[in-house]
Amino acid sequence: MTKTRNGRKVLLGLATDGHAYSEIKIDEFSPESDITTSKSIPDLVIQLGGKLVIAIEAKDGGFSRTQLENHARWLGAESFETVTWRDLAGHLDSLQNPSSGVESETKSINGTTIPSNSVKLLLRQYERVLRTQLVPESRVIASSEYSTGENYVKYQSDVGNKHLNDWVGDDSIDSPPVPVAICFRASGENTNGDRLWFTREEWLSLLKSINKPAYHRGLSQGDLSSIVTDYNPSNDEDITIAHIEDSAGNEKMIRYGTGGGDRDSALLYMTRSTAQNSPLRQPPMYNVDEFDKLIADNLQIKHLFTNPEKVFDELQCKV
Repeated sequence: MTKTRNGRKVLLGLATDGHAYSEIKIDEFSPESDITTSKSIPDLVIQLGGKLVIAIEAKDGGFSRTQLENHARWLGAESFETVTWRDLAGHLDSLQNPSSGVESETKSINGTTIPSNSVKLLLRQYERVLRTQLVPESRVIASSEYSTGENYVKYQSDVGNKHLNDWVGDDSIDSPPVPVAICFRASGENTNGDRLWFTREEWLSLLKSINKPAYHRGLSQGDLSSIVTDYNPSNDEDITIAHIEDSAGNEKMIRYGTGGGDRDSALLYMTRSTAQNSPLRQPPMYNVDEFDKLIADNLQIKHLFTNPEKVFDELQCKV
């Protein structure tokens, strides 16, 4: 299929969450043992005259580097670029309001002249769709560095069912989306850890499930010493600090340990288990210092453990 396409070939990734993957040459991609067996076709391929071929992979979440690399190989691309929907919406806004203020006509690919007011109308409508559907308000409210990247906690508005398909609760989540949810994740240069989302109801239930006041107090202060003291490293049994479960068997929990022997050292980690989805392979996890740095000097995160209703109210007011 690619043999019939002429000109420079570029792969464009569009997603809600961006990564620093732009301008990576194809010869820097990790080689595969048998490229012919890795057929990965992007969402859209456009031939612009005989000089340029643009392939597009669109996501309403984050990028998959492996997928982009496979797409680039299939296309024979020299490189790929990644752009967030937010960036695209901002560019559309600048096109509608050029600094020169000069009205002009735009020609389509086949040379047809399009009145500028029609172009502006289309751009305005498309920007509106992007901002309401694919550019939710989000902000990192706490982070801590670790050896290969960064842990973070962020809030996001209008979180849809896609992110909450591991919802723990006997009441279904209906439209419109959840006004505000919080997300824990560890990400870095070589790590794109799993996200773990919590709605207000889930987070409140999770905190109420903590039956040891010392554990709850330690989490709010970034001090895991009481949990570490209770942990027995001679066996592979993790400490369950908090746990919620619904009638369908969906679970979310905060634990301390090695993940049943999966890791060399004990860590505080958050995970989930559902009937429909496999367990998190790279859950948000923290050693003692990392968790302390996440909480230190951050009242909002401390209040997330001591006065969560107030935090969710504050975040919802920002939407």
